Amino acid sequence: MNHFPLISFLKNVLAFYQSMLHFCVVSIKNFWYVSLLGLFITASIFYYFAATKSDLYTGTASFTFGYLNKKVYGDRLFMVQRLVEQQQTADLSKLLQIPIKSAKSIVSFHAKNVAGSPLQEDYTEQKYPFYTEVVSTNKAGFYRLENALVNFLNTSKFDKDHIRYEHIKLRKKQLIFQADLKRMDSLKNTISVNDVSKYTEVITLVENISNQLLAIEQQLNKTVSIDLLTGFVPIKTDKATILKGIAIKTSLIYLLCVVVMSIFLQLNFKDKK
Repeated sequence: MNHFPLISFLKNVLAFYQSMLHFCVVSIKNFWYVSLLGLFITASIFYYFAATKSDLYTGTASFTFGYLNKKVYGDRLFMVQRLVEQQQTADLSKLLQIPIKSAKSIVSFHAKNVAGSPLQEDYTEQKYPFYTEVVSTNKAGFYRLENALVNFLNTSKFDKDHIRYEHIKLRKKQLIFQADLKRMDSLKNTISVNDVSKYTEVITLVENISNQLLAIEQQLNKTVSIDLLTGFVPIKTDKATILKGIAIKTSLIYLLCVVVMSIFLQLNFKDKK
């Protein structure tokens, strides 16, 4: 098998890349001031980030709810997210009833369902817990924030009216189950213990009704829908780590821009040697 065409092709490819590299080096040398200007701009950008960035804290809190649909709470929390994204700290402070300083410290805010999807897009009926993921510059503000979120989600007049209406329906069911339980107790006394099948059936019915009454009693004791399941546990990300990532990104952008601009100028000023 003749390998000479392949070797020739590889040599040509290598020569091509060597020429490209040589052209890039020449372009950068000829337009050295582009590199200098780019370095100055990059250093200024990095200095700005170094002066403005601080340690960040990330925390996740989970919440349970007993009434309405998680989509309702997702829409309300999405409003909080939008205020954070638009940096409307005064409106955020007023909405959540937290100090301006605490509102200003929140860098990002997202509400998610158990699958990690945006809560405002969840139309399912299952009452699984939902989560809020928060990034903040203030570690001490997380405890205040979790209480503020619970209060914010529970203070709607619509929610209170809905819960009051649900309690009325539950009390009606409670009266029906209590009457059924009395009838079952009376029936149990008339059945001989020797009639195992009937006696077992009545005992099972009594147990089911009792469980229903217990569930209703627990639901009637809930005067609000939202409860905190797990509070925030802030995890720190050092400023140095953040700046390291920024330095790597800005350096790569700097190199790319210098090469592209130098080549562009070299192609348009061919008299440069």
